Amino acid sequence: MTVNLAPGAAGQPPIVIEPGRPWTALDLRAPWEYRELLYFLTVRDIKLRYRQTFLGVAWAVLQPVAAMLVFSLFLGRVAGVTSSGVPYPLFAFLGLVPRSAAPATASSRAATSSRKCISRG
Repeated sequence: MTVNLAPGAAGQPPIVIEPGRPWTALDLRAPWEYRELLYFLTVRDIKLRYRQTFLGVAWAVLQPVAAMLVFSLFLGRVAGVTSSGVPYPLFAFLGLVPRSAAPATASSRAATSSRKCISRG
């Protein structure tokens, strides 16, 4: 489908808007070209998320390690859950890393983004 708009000023050619070819919108080079921006935005998000915690950014590492120890103790030792030959602490840790990397819920992000509504007078 081609949309032909009327010329704006005298003597200017009309503006033609055409759809792009399929898969051209999926530019796989863009993340590589903007990798520094992606890196700085990620670092900023991590610093912002853990800024008010006592341990800071170290909490991002300590939280999955502590959860791995708890899962290894209770599920691996007490409940006897097997991990098909993989050491259970490694099995638990690899399952916990993606979960801790993503925000827990949308409400936690909403609460941290609107601190003015929650803060004390």
